[in-house]
Amino acid sequence: MKNYQNKTKIIKVSKIFRIIFLVGMILCILGLLLDFAATYVVSTKSTNPPGEIYRHIIYFPDSVLSFMVALNLFRFFTRLKDGHLFDAPTVKNLEVAGKWWVAGGVFNIIFHSIEAFMFYTCNFPITGGGIFSGLIIIFMAWLFREAQELQEEQELTV
Repeated sequence: MKNYQNKTKIIKVSKIFRIIFLVGMILCILGLLLDFAATYVVSTKSTNPPGEIYRHIIYFPDSVLSFMVALNLFRFFTRLKDGHLFDAPTVKNLEVAGKWWVAGGVFNIIFHSIEAFMFYTCNFPITGGGIFSGLIIIFMAWLFREAQELQEEQELTV
């Protein structure tokens, strides 16, 4: 009985997170559209500094990476909402989201380092938070995979 109650709670919470990531995907798409418009405006004006144009150019791949993270987490929570807690596609969505997040962190470090070197003379803070967050998500996917194997083993012994 307790297992059913916990699964019901997971389904309810997953519905909420699913909505959050759906909104995140919509915001990423809107951000990309606005960035295209801003890049066009910035590139047509000759008075803008090159750093401003560079910032708009690197925003596109950064938004795409953020969209991919949100998309895979949306898929993950959709699977949880449907009651698929420990199966291969659920774990795969979480793992892929973590890999996209790590890729986004690496992208940010590389391109913000280039930006700092080319356009700023003072210290410019660069963080690796995306890499750390992605590694935590990948670790959680590994835990889910272990739980999946335990569940399969338990189903075989019953």
